[in-house]
Amino acid sequence: MKILPNTIITLHEIKDSKWLNNVIISLKNHYHLVSAKEFENYYYNNTDLKNACHLTFDDGDLSFYNNVLPLIKKHKIPVSTYVSPMMAKERRNFWFQEIRGYNQEKLFEIAQKIINDKNRNIQPAAIKPFLKTLRIETILEIIKLYQKETNTLPKPPMNMTDKQLIEIKSTGLVEIGAHTLNHPILINESDESATYEIEKSIDQLSEILNCDTKYFVYPNGDYGEREINILKKKGIKLAFSIKRGKISQLNNTYCIPRSGSPFISPSIHNRSPYIYSKCILMFILGEEKYYHYATSKGWLTSFKNNIQLKTHE
Repeated sequence: MKILPNTIITLHEIKDSKWLNNVIISLKNHYHLVSAKEFENYYYNNTDLKNACHLTFDDGDLSFYNNVLPLIKKHKIPVSTYVSPMMAKERRNFWFQEIRGYNQEKLFEIAQKIINDKNRNIQPAAIKPFLKTLRIETILEIIKLYQKETNTLPKPPMNMTDKQLIEIKSTGLVEIGAHTLNHPILINESDESATYEIEKSIDQLSEILNCDTKYFVYPNGDYGEREINILKKKGIKLAFSIKRGKISQLNNTYCIPRSGSPFISPSIHNRSPYIYSKCILMFILGEEKYYHYATSKGWLTSFKNNIQLKTHE
């Protein structure tokens, strides 16, 4: 096996289990798939890791339970997932899940009404990036008013329940970390709000799982020194960002880099498992030669209908 840089990959909602199965098979051909605990030992105890790859799944989407869990049991690989304990207990959705399918122009109109800022040049098509500039309290207020004015009911729950979290934890293959309560963009929040979102998510998750919560993922990957200090006080060992970077023992353990997921059509694997593997490595390693070659052959495509891998959610 060729020696490759250690890597941590971020994924979100998984709609196509066949696709993920092919990804896991390809990764196993090149890496040792290891646990978050092994990376914790790598950073804190200087244990050696070579050809190590860890898969992380953000948000706690129900597709983890339905599509991912059977595959990690089948392949016997460790992974970690990062969730809101409040969403699990109260059977609620994150704001970005709730606004899927909303009329963008109407949402834009309501946002303008609540914010009442004529100087903001917001385009309806860019409403989601715009909402990410707001505090979570304002985002939730916009959604509530939209639902009232359009007679829109809240969507059915999209995330795992607290009982399902306990079940996946019991497999011994899944480490569960915190991901705040409401998925705010933490750098937009006041000190009080940011502290509450982080601390309560850690406390509530520890209560559900009856064990200490050691790992954390920043919503949207946004953080600052304030957020790092809160995590340190709560005893968090590893916190993951979405910034690309080299994995080394010199990394700050409160902003560990993760690679984005490979945007590769599932159909590629049927044509050539070798090419499929190379395309996956291209995205992990950022090797331009694979990118240009694969692009020239027409192998790369966005597959939003198959998998949601937006690292900002």
